[in-house]
Amino acid sequence: MNRMNLILSHIREMLMSRFAKYVIAIILAAILGAGSLMASRDGSQPHGPGYVVAADYGPPSRPAILTAQTAAGTKQIILTPGAWTIDRETTITSPLRVLPGALLTRSGGAHLIIQGPFECGLHQAFADNTPGHDWVTFGSGTAKSLHPEWWGAKADNSTDCSSAVTAWLKACISSGIEGQWSNGTYKINSQVAATMAAGESLTISGQGGNSIIDCSGVPYLIGYGQPEVYGIFITGAPSTDPNNICRLSNFRMIGGATNLGGLVGLHLKNVGQTILSGLVCTGMPMDGIRLTNIKFASVIECYCSSNYYSGLSSGGTSVKVFGGEFNMNGGGLGPAYGAAGGPGIGYGLIVNAKQVAVYGARCSGNDRYGIDFRAGSDAVIDGCYVYNSGLVGIHGANYEIAPTGAVNIKIINNTVDNCDRRGTPGIQLDSAQGIKAGVEGKGKSWTVPVNELLISGNTIKRTLDAAILVGAHKLNNGSTSVKKLIIENNQIEHTNQTDWVASRLITAGDGSVNDYINNTIIVKNQIFNGAIFVGYGDVANVSDNQITLTGAGPLYYNYAINSFAKNSILNANTIISPIYTWTVNPFLRSAGGGNYSGLSYIREMKSNIVNGTHPPGLWDWVFNRSELSFKYASVISNNVRPYLEVIFKGGTKKAVSINGRYTKIGGADNTPTIVSGLFMESLIVDNAGTTTFSGPSPYTITPFRESVIGPGPPAMTWYLNSAANGFRLETRSNAPGDNLEGEIKMQYSGTISTIKVHCPNPGVNYIH
Repeated sequence: MNRMNLILSHIREMLMSRFAKYVIAIILAAILGAGSLMASRDGSQPHGPGYVVAADYGPPSRPAILTAQTAAGTKQIILTPGAWTIDRETTITSPLRVLPGALLTRSGGAHLIIQGPFECGLHQAFADNTPGHDWVTFGSGTAKSLHPEWWGAKADNSTDCSSAVTAWLKACISSGIEGQWSNGTYKINSQVAATMAAGESLTISGQGGNSIIDCSGVPYLIGYGQPEVYGIFITGAPSTDPNNICRLSNFRMIGGATNLGGLVGLHLKNVGQTILSGLVCTGMPMDGIRLTNIKFASVIECYCSSNYYSGLSSGGTSVKVFGGEFNMNGGGLGPAYGAAGGPGIGYGLIVNAKQVAVYGARCSGNDRYGIDFRAGSDAVIDGCYVYNSGLVGIHGANYEIAPTGAVNIKIINNTVDNCDRRGTPGIQLDSAQGIKAGVEGKGKSWTVPVNELLISGNTIKRTLDAAILVGAHKLNNGSTSVKKLIIENNQIEHTNQTDWVASRLITAGDGSVNDYINNTIIVKNQIFNGAIFVGYGDVANVSDNQITLTGAGPLYYNYAINSFAKNSILNANTIISPIYTWTVNPFLRSAGGGNYSGLSYIREMKSNIVNGTHPPGLWDWVFNRSELSFKYASVISNNVRPYLEVIFKGGTKKAVSINGRYTKIGGADNTPTIVSGLFMESLIVDNAGTTTFSGPSPYTITPFRESVIGPGPPAMTWYLNSAANGFRLETRSNAPGDNLEGEIKMQYSGTISTIKVHCPNPGVNYIH
């Protein structure tokens, strides 16, 4: 009994202790709390500490939410499953959590304002029973991000999310809170559109290629020039408020198109600032991405491929593209250039702005142009890789953009490579020009002067036609097109030696009066590596151009520098100072031609180095030969006194036979020829055609000099502008190492221009 009394005494002391009071209080509180909320739990687990369950204050309704808010204060309100009808404007300031199955349902045009922290999983929270997608407004900072699932979107590749995405975008704009796409595919079956008011912004991001917006269900009309619709269309304030900012990143849009039509994937219009990063847009019937009237746009590492018109079409004040890939765009989804309006009108990049910059973009397999830019002020195309374009690799012009001043264009450090991507025998799909930077009026009334055009440091490979084509076209008012053109340090390669397609460096006008007025053209330090240099273009009606051209062809050995002048003044009386300087390449021909009265210059020089094989269309010969031929391109008028001085140098070998011949191409060899009043003398030492030398000592021949021709009628003019007229000098030897050196001098009214020629015979096997 005493032991039992002692135990009971210890129990009484413990119960009366401070510790026991705390333990009992906690247990009682837990029991009472659990009892009061048991009916409002989601399953058997509590929702967390410090919350109020709205269902405890009545059935799902607006009054129950407001009563719960009064009771909650700063505690979180929990909405359990049910339709929580909002039938008039309602503001919720307490923290709010929406459980799966709970829907804030609009009725009668009500408006819901969320001013407290909002929490919801990736399930629907808002239902709109009456039209008006923007009925929910979030206060700034009330959520970390907004999700289209809250408005009923499902990334299940089947649910039409158009209405939900529209409501979501509007909420993102009004709140300024970032929106986030989830993993999965959202189907868009009708155009999604949202507008930013002055000062509003939009930020949307995704999970990279795992966030897919499928626009293939959006109806559109098939064909070119059809009315346009858009997968997603974002517009800004009409005045293009610079405070409107649109940031879109890391999601993918697909169109699934099989034909050209009126659907554009993503269209942004009248937005002050636009930043697109990591977007993928493919398979659209028209443009993948279009930017219209954007004040400042940056496109960063986007991928736009297999769209039927362009990967990216952009316009505005300033557009900058950094990296990214823009491939296989066009009606043929590859280089199959055709008529406008049909297959083959595809562009990788269209950049149309007052200020243009494209850095490091990759454009491959586009039907028409890889990069097409038009600038009203300045443009830079730098470090891009353009491969296998259907027509032009890089095309530039500045029509369609009203100028803000003199235009400066830089096309630098790019690679344009146009070999046949498909490899189909007998079908040539290379681009026609590597880089084409021109100026066209296109019916516009403004004058668009180009102050300086720099084309430098580019590598152009395997082009079907010109490697670099700079064409200046007459504007409506006949004003100057390009004041200063600099083409330097470019490398032109043609490694596919099976099709004998030449690469050209050429400038040309359209022959209109006032083309090329007071311009400066500098062309220097070109490298023609395996490419045939076909010419530097002739332009009719040229006035006061100062042109310099230098270059080298490392696969054609070390030719000496040659310089000659051409009369570049229509019907002028004098030849201006020498304006061409270059290193001779195997095939050197101007691209103009035609009979220009008063133009007196060398049109063509050819140098062939052959060993053991006869090039088609030339003369039979023995073993090794070095040959120089030249002809006049246009007209040799009265008082022209051309003459030729040639130095033959024997090689180091003994018993070398050298044959110097004067030949009228198309006529008999070794025959002095009189053509329409131009008198020539024999060019050779031995009319028999052969002289044998026994050592390397130089032998000088002063071959011919034209008889003096006084003033006379036009009948005295000698035309040499076809393949049937010209002259040839050649050496023939039985061993390598012999050379032909000479000077071609053109005299006109006391001014002498000279071409110095070194034509080696290295004894290697090369066929032109």
